[in-house]
Amino acid sequence: MRSMNRTIEVYTIGHSTSKLDQIVRLLQQHSIQLLLDVRSRPRSRWAPWFNQQNLATAIPGIGVEYRWAGDRLGGLPDDPAYYKPNPHPTKKTDPPTVADYDKIARQEWFQKAINELLEIASSRRTAIMCAEEDPGTCHRSLLLGNTLAEKGVKVLHIRKNGNLEPQLA
Repeated sequence: MRSMNRTIEVYTIGHSTSKLDQIVRLLQQHSIQLLLDVRSRPRSRWAPWFNQQNLATAIPGIGVEYRWAGDRLGGLPDDPAYYKPNPHPTKKTDPPTVADYDKIARQEWFQKAINELLEIASSRRTAIMCAEEDPGTCHRSLLLGNTLAEKGVKVLHIRKNGNLEPQLA
């Protein structure tokens, strides 16, 4: 799977309410070859150009392959067994439960998907994409980034200004 002489790098990016051309520019700036969409529900009410079909059509036009993996690497699993009571509800609108990332990270199906991601990232410059711009509030850092870092992967978050931010341990 991985070459013993080089560290695998995985990039992350959050589209937020950016325009498609802004994300395209960031992907090109960092020479991304594969965009792996890790949104559980690959659509956006506020930025419809990031809906799965729109991305799957647009991204290959700039030489970047698009794949969806939110069914196994998403932060909102369908199964209620992977949720726990929300430990910090601050407003009435906060959800009563939140995804249990520790439990998800221990699942065989999740580990298999992580290993598939590592296989891809060992040969192609890969970015995982979710909706939140700030990786500190997103499962691409809290679940995926932490899991990858534990495996010795260098995780770099592409911020909207183009800067790279390393995964915090």
